[in-house]
Amino acid sequence: MRSVRFCCMLLQIYLMFLVFLILISLLAFAQMRKILP
Repeated sequence: MRSVRFCCMLLQIYLMFLVFLILISLLAFAQMRKILP
C-alpha cells in the first residue's frame, strides 16, 4: 500500500516536471518568434 502511494507521488512529480518543461519550451519558442521576423 505504501509503495502504491509512493508511485502516485512520483507520478505526480513527474507530471509536474513535464508540464514545467512544456511551459519553458513554449516560452522559449515565443521568444524565438519574437526575435525572428
